[in-house]
Amino acid sequence: MTRRVRLFLTGLLLMAPHGAFAEGSNIVLAPGVDMTVEPSVVRIGDSIQVSVTGPGGTSLALPAPLDTLGPFDVLGSEIGTIDGRPRLTLHLAAFDVGSLEIPAFDVPVTAGATPIRTRPYRITVESLLPADSAAVDSMTIRAAHPPLELSREFRWRTALGYFLVLVALGLLGWWLYQRWRNRPVVRPAVVAAPIVVRPAELVALESLDTLMARGYALRGLFKEHYTEALDILRLFVEKRLGIEALDQTSFELLASLSRNGLSIRGLAGMSALLEEADLVKFAKQMPTVESAVALVETARAWVRETHAEATAREAMSPPLVGTPARPTVTPTVTPTKTTPETATPTPPAADEPRSNEGAS
Repeated sequence: MTRRVRLFLTGLLLMAPHGAFAEGSNIVLAPGVDMTVEPSVVRIGDSIQVSVTGPGGTSLALPAPLDTLGPFDVLGSEIGTIDGRPRLTLHLAAFDVGSLEIPAFDVPVTAGATPIRTRPYRITVESLLPADSAAVDSMTIRAAHPPLELSREFRWRTALGYFLVLVALGLLGWWLYQRWRNRPVVRPAVVAAPIVVRPAELVALESLDTLMARGYALRGLFKEHYTEALDILRLFVEKRLGIEALDQTSFELLASLSRNGLSIRGLAGMSALLEEADLVKFAKQMPTVESAVALVETARAWVRETHAEATAREAMSPPLVGTPARPTVTPTVTPTKTTPETATPTPPAADEPRSNEGAS
């Protein structure tokens, strides 16, 4: 029997009024001390109340926490008074049948008095089943049914039918597989995404705007401001003019721009920007916020002018694929006037007859 069933039966029994079962007995332990057990005959799971009443003027205490008391389960305990005398009540329950004994136990008394010792008491626990269980039909064991006889005759028609069904299913599966295998495969067309190359001058101008938005100069980070501004210009030179400017020194960059055909105005602007940036980065010159802002404005103007100059050169002389535009230098021939004094006589050809004039 599970603990839930025990608790359920115990709750029902606790709700029942006292005296609903066989009456218990009152045992006198000492003058003014008695013990009451009720009822004395119970069934499995019924509640049994063991009450110990002490003399007036004293108080009882609960014994040590108990889960069991002999063969009985302790369901609970409580302390109260009756006619001015203290009373301890234990609620017990048994789940075994037969004559069971409640063992003696000690009840503590406060104020240092001697504990009260109870006496053993025997309880009769009866089963919930009727006395003659054999008369109950549900308890009677019934005979098992005899085994069924299976026919041993082989049915050819049934076997042939199953075989034909299996053959038909196999042929259907083979046909479906061949149809699936020879199905037309439609492969999606792979369209390469177009590569959008943004103009180098737009990227440079947007990068300069982002640099101003970061506010390096307002926070006193002039070295970072000048370094990033010149890196933007170097990257523009690489993308627009095809010069590896990021890995070159200032002197090497100016030389490369000169070989590329940049105008004197463009070279002078880049030289001024590089010189101002080098003074801040290496000579630790402390610029002003106004000069830092002016550097960015000068860089913007240099990017626009250089882009326009490169576009004009490309229109005049289209560059080869993969090479930057280079200016075409056309030599200028200045015509000179020939005078009789400066004219140089042309010697006659070897086979041309000489003139006899002047020979005498």
